[in-house]
Amino acid sequence: PRPRPRPRPRPRTRREYPGDQGGGVDHTVWYNPMAGELRDTPLPMVTGGFLCEEMGLGKTVEMCALVLANPYTPQASAAGRARPRRGGYERRTTRSTLVVCPQVLLGQWQAEIRKCSGDVLKVYVHHGEAASRKPGRDLSPLETADIVLTTYEMLQRESPWPPRDRALLRMHWWRLVLDESQRVPKPANARSAMSNIAKACEELGRTHTWCMSGTPVSSVVDELLGQLIVLGVEPYCSRGDNGDAFWEREVSARWKARDPEALEVVHDLLGQIMMRHSKEQTIGAAGGQRAKIISLPEKHEEVVPAQPQPQPQPQPQPQPPTP
Repeated sequence: PRPRPRPRPRPRTRREYPGDQGGGVDHTVWYNPMAGELRDTPLPMVTGGFLCEEMGLGKTVEMCALVLANPYTPQASAAGRARPRRGGYERRTTRSTLVVCPQVLLGQWQAEIRKCSGDVLKVYVHHGEAASRKPGRDLSPLETADIVLTTYEMLQRESPWPPRDRALLRMHWWRLVLDESQRVPKPANARSAMSNIAKACEELGRTHTWCMSGTPVSSVVDELLGQLIVLGVEPYCSRGDNGDAFWEREVSARWKARDPEALEVVHDLLGQIMMRHSKEQTIGAAGGQRAKIISLPEKHEEVVPAQPQPQPQPQPQPQPPTP
C-alpha cells in the first residue's frame, strides 16, 4: 500500500518567561513530522526528488517534458544559489539542465531529446575531446544550451583537477539530473572511485536536483544514502561523520536490527520525494471499473542463436636473417 501523505514541516512557537519579571523571548522551533523532531533551524526545501518509473514507462521523456515545462527563471535560480553547497567556488549562472549518465547512454539521451522536442532543445555534449582540460576555455556552450550531457566517467576524470579547470563545477545549473542514480551509493571509503563521483555530484551548484533510476535500491537500504546526500534531504542525509548521525540512528541501525517500524520510516520518506508507477498500476475508469494507467503492445520474446565468428589468427612475422 502507498504510504499516507504527511504534512510538510511547519514552525512551532513557544514563549518563555524568565522568572517572575514578565516579558519574555520568542523562540521558534521547526517540527518535522516525518522525523518526529524539533529543530532550532528550518530544514532546507528540496526542489526535485526521485523519478523512478518502472523500465519502459518513459523516464527520459518525462524529464524532457519537465525541461520544457519549467524553464530557467533568474529569480528561482538566485534562490537556489543562496542554499549552502559544498565547494565554495565562484560560479557562473547557466540556464542549462545538466544530465549525468553512464557513457553508454549518451546516444540514447540525444536520440530521445530529438524525438521529443525536435530542434526546440539545444543540446551540448560535455565529454571526450570537447571536455579536455584547457586553461581559459570557453564556457559559453555550457551557459547557452538547454541540456548539457556528461557522464559519470567525466566527473571521475575531472575530480582531481583544480577548481579553475573543472568546467562543470564552475557553473550554477538550473537543474541537475543523475540518470542511473544508483551508481552514487553511500561512499565506501574516502579513496574509492565511487566516493569521488559522489563528492563531485554533491559539489555541483544547482537549483533543482533529480535522481532517475528504475532500481534506486536493490536490497540494502544504505544504498539510498548517497542519492539522498546529493538531493540534500535533511535530516536523512546527516551522517555520523558530517552531522548528527540521523541516518545511522533512525534508519540504518533500525533496519539492521529488523525493527518492524524501519520499513515505515523508509516508506514515509520516499512517499514524500519519489514518483514511481508500474505497468500493472490501475486507475479508476467509467462505470467504477479499473483500467491500466498505460496500454503497451504485447511483449514478444524470441531467442536468436548467435554463431560465433572465427577470430583471425595473427600471421607470424618473418625473422630478419642473422648476419
